[in-house]
Amino acid sequence: MKLTFALTGFALAAASFASTGSDDAPCSQTCSSTPRAALASNAVDDIVTTAVKAGSFNTLAAALKSAELIGALQGEGPFTVFAPTDAAFAKLPKGTLEFLLEEKNRGALTGILTYHVVAGDVRSKQIVKDELTTATTLNGQRLDIAIDEGTVTIDGATVVTADIVCSNGVIHVIDTVMLPQSKNLAEVATAAGSFGTLLAAAKAAGLVDALTKGGPFTVFAPTDEAFAKLPEGTVATLLKPENKAQLAAILKHHIVSGRVYADQAAKLDKAPTIGGTELAIAINKAGAKLPCQFPTNQGVTPIEGTCCSTTGQPGPDANNDDRCDSAPNSWNTDTWSAVNFQITDEHYFVYSYNSSGVLIDAGFTVTANADLDCDGMQSTFQRMGFGDPQANFAECSLRGSAAFYVEKETE
Repeated sequence: MKLTFALTGFALAAASFASTGSDDAPCSQTCSSTPRAALASNAVDDIVTTAVKAGSFNTLAAALKSAELIGALQGEGPFTVFAPTDAAFAKLPKGTLEFLLEEKNRGALTGILTYHVVAGDVRSKQIVKDELTTATTLNGQRLDIAIDEGTVTIDGATVVTADIVCSNGVIHVIDTVMLPQSKNLAEVATAAGSFGTLLAAAKAAGLVDALTKGGPFTVFAPTDEAFAKLPEGTVATLLKPENKAQLAAILKHHIVSGRVYADQAAKLDKAPTIGGTELAIAINKAGAKLPCQFPTNQGVTPIEGTCCSTTGQPGPDANNDDRCDSAPNSWNTDTWSAVNFQITDEHYFVYSYNSSGVLIDAGFTVTANADLDCDGMQSTFQRMGFGDPQANFAECSLRGSAAFYVEKETE
């Protein structure tokens, strides 16, 4: 929704400031029908008293009383109130106001009213001069502000009178009631259509109530595509009942208490999660490498791909016992060194390594293949790893694999 100020009103307000030598000019051009002296007399009154005296905010006053917010808005402040007129409330769908004024719906009413209040004294010229794009309300959610072709918009309503100065703040009169986001995290994720795996995981981990009734939370939500990058079988394994605690720990590593907007997150390098871990935050600028990536892929070692003897061919089995000879130099690659893996004795298996993702979505699979009897029948083992929510992700790329991944072994 968008709230609209006419810039001509801002200009007139600024002109009033210039002519009076004061920053407390009460309103823009739409105040022309209201005597300046009457508005000036209201400057000694608090926000609620000023609104009541104006005579066009009876519904707002009744709503504030029902929500038990009158005392708060008569407090020291300062507050900036975007005040819907009686006509604005009348535009709500039939029955909405009556529903909100019922005592059982006080929470919803309070959420809507506090969505119209910003802490501090924000005047019209400040919005224009500072080119404000957002304002955080007492509800905790943000109002979006934009200046476009002669109008300033915030969530859909037009400011018909700006800068009514009160003893504890300022009122901007609007012609539409602004409605905050009322859907919970799970409902928003469901509506988006790309978080099916995350929702299934939250259900399996017993976290649905936290996403629907708790909060406020900020969720760094992996998409279905992100989950698909995990090594094959990882999601299915985590969804098993016996892995509920492990799954919950991983999901909690994606959740931060409070509302953290993107511009705020960009200023952080870490944030505490509800799982008691610390989430590392990095901006992936052009050419920058994100922290906590598993090492890059490693092809089959030994490169011959088999430990079986091959008559007349040089290979890893020089003594023809169908086992790969000890060859420490074969394991001196960046990848095998990073995961602290090497074989110093003769062995039957050849190994390969594949990785994907970053941070908590990072994962890898080590595959061991062997033709144990050299009869063409392959035996395969896989060891999968993924980011451990207990790890310090700012350092994990510098640590040995055993220190920062959770293992699962399959045959």
